[in-house]
Amino acid sequence: MASVVTADRTTHEDLSNAESVLDMRQTPFWSRLKTGKKLQNHLLYSQAVDSTGGRRRQGVPERQDVKGFEGDNASKLYARGQRFQRTPAVSTEVETFDNASASERMKNYAAQVKAKMEELNRDIDAKILSDQESQDDDGITGYFLRGAGRWINDGTTGAATATGGDSPSSGTASLAFNDTATAIPTVLRTPTEQIYSGTLANLSEETVTDMMQNWWQFAGNSMGLTLWCAGGLKRHISRYFGKYVDEVAGKVVVQQVTPQSGHTLTQGIDVWNGDFGTFTVELEPWMPTNERGYGMVMNQAQKRIAYHMKHMELTNKGGGRRGLIDSILSVWFGDPRAHIKIVPSTEDAAVLTQDF
Repeated sequence: MASVVTADRTTHEDLSNAESVLDMRQTPFWSRLKTGKKLQNHLLYSQAVDSTGGRRRQGVPERQDVKGFEGDNASKLYARGQRFQRTPAVSTEVETFDNASASERMKNYAAQVKAKMEELNRDIDAKILSDQESQDDDGITGYFLRGAGRWINDGTTGAATATGGDSPSSGTASLAFNDTATAIPTVLRTPTEQIYSGTLANLSEETVTDMMQNWWQFAGNSMGLTLWCAGGLKRHISRYFGKYVDEVAGKVVVQQVTPQSGHTLTQGIDVWNGDFGTFTVELEPWMPTNERGYGMVMNQAQKRIAYHMKHMELTNKGGGRRGLIDSILSVWFGDPRAHIKIVPSTEDAAVLTQDF
């Protein structure tokens, strides 16, 4: 079939055939987020997070009057929004040499708009799961929202991204809160016991049980977590979890439990049940590294949107049809103490820097 090739794209004469899209990856985390209140008035916003007081263990003597009263234990957390843009275009050359009708040329541009909308959603998914620190508009790079890697953070554990943007670097860097306006108060930071920063090879069920125990002691129940993870971490969990246990010195095995799975040979692990809760493993293609994982209470997280996927066609100044797809939004991750993080010291941000 004849076609016209330009520096931008290939246009087929028969536009009834759907274009083949190589990158079919989705945006699972962004798609799963519930929608919260509209982001309005300002890109810097706050929400209250409650902190419970300690247990009162003393008694009350007879005829003793009340000596004091309890105040509000709520603290404020601050976050920022970010603007995302994509710019669909169809060149004058494509439209000039395309034999399709005018209405089909409209579909041609519409296809570009649809493709750029999908890419913008991938941009969002990657940013909100990154180690990006929040930032006010500096007049050069704009403002940034805070990614999950810095939200689920004790203020000391490493990151694969050292700068305010998303420029990758191997190894780890400080996760101090550089944006003072949105710095997470010490009392609300993710406990160090809920962050794993050892090597991926040493990540075991016992390690995760320790993290889940600390999380359970804070949360007070064993509601499930969703573990969003990259491919390398998913393979490690599927290979080692539920299949091996450490030998216990001085003990003799008196009972062997064999998992039953019918006639299916099961290699993967999609749900892990531990003493202190359950996590469901979800693959996420836009993690900052191939070994990263976030265990989240999903009802804590929500989208905060000013507007999303607003499209406008810009003036054609001779180069062809041009447009803008625009979004301003943020993600509120909720109480940082309600989540866990796996950030192996062996992770390499360079693994996932290539765009497909």
